[in-house]
Amino acid sequence: MEEEHPAELHAIESGRGWQRPPEAVIRQRQRVFVPVAVVAGVALSAFAIWFVSVEPATAITTVPQGETVAVFVPITPTPRPTLAPTATPEVAAGVTPASWEGQFSALFQNRCGACHGRTAVGGLNLSTYANALQGGAGGSGIVPGDPDASRIVQIQSAGNHPGQLTIEELQQVINWIEAGAPEK
Repeated sequence: MEEEHPAELHAIESGRGWQRPPEAVIRQRQRVFVPVAVVAGVALSAFAIWFVSVEPATAITTVPQGETVAVFVPITPTPRPTLAPTATPEVAAGVTPASWEGQFSALFQNRCGACHGRTAVGGLNLSTYANALQGGAGGSGIVPGDPDASRIVQIQSAGNHPGQLTIEELQQVINWIEAGAPEK
């Protein structure tokens, strides 16, 4: 500080620096300053109260109202998982290949078992032959001798089913149902 203000520092050290003004000057300044400070404080407080409570357009009211829209609307239906096909089991003795136990039990379990197994979506359970004949909420799953009345054929023929059968597999199911849909 000595390098920056040597003259001021010398004046302070010699007693010639800043001195308190006389009491008459201080009282005169207070007579002017105190009323001005009170008026300014009251005016600023009144303005703050008016701004917070009375002002007609605030930042909150000038923001446009939000729209009500769906947050998530899938464009396409979510595909359900399909189980990987397993090896075709060997046909047991006394079982014909074109029967429930010979071919179609494994086919329905691989393609339809995820939804129409234990969970029985739509009331349709394809885990057993009796359950497949019984069907679900939409009607009989398999009607022996009548593929057009069988709900499985109706749904699979329409296409776009999560466990969609190939054209060849669907034709095999139709041929099996026309043949009377044997269990063994």
